[in-house]
Amino acid sequence: MLATPDMTEQFTAALTSERARLVRLCARLTGSSAAAEDLAQETLLEAWRALEKLRDASGISPWLSAIARNVCLRYQRRRGRELAHQLPGDAEAWMAAELLADDEPLSLAVEDAE
Repeated sequence: MLATPDMTEQFTAALTSERARLVRLCARLTGSSAAAEDLAQETLLEAWRALEKLRDASGISPWLSAIARNVCLRYQRRRGRELAHQLPGDAEAWMAAELLADDEPLSLAVEDAE
């Protein structure tokens, strides 16, 4: 389907009106209100690029929700991989901080940890 200038204007208006809902949806899907704004923006960008795939303009809300779900799933996978790579270093730092925070002598804490 070729996008006419009138369709493009309608699509732009629809995207603008859906933005706040998408931010809320992304926040709910990821549990991160900090990332929700960026994820909603990424959703709108992907929707804009895929405009020709939209068959029925009346179904824009479910279509955008599906795109947002995919964007959020990719974000969660990427975030999970990043956290998995950071975990060993963070776990060691956490353990060292716990050991130093205890009142018992460090040598006893190290023995207990082993």
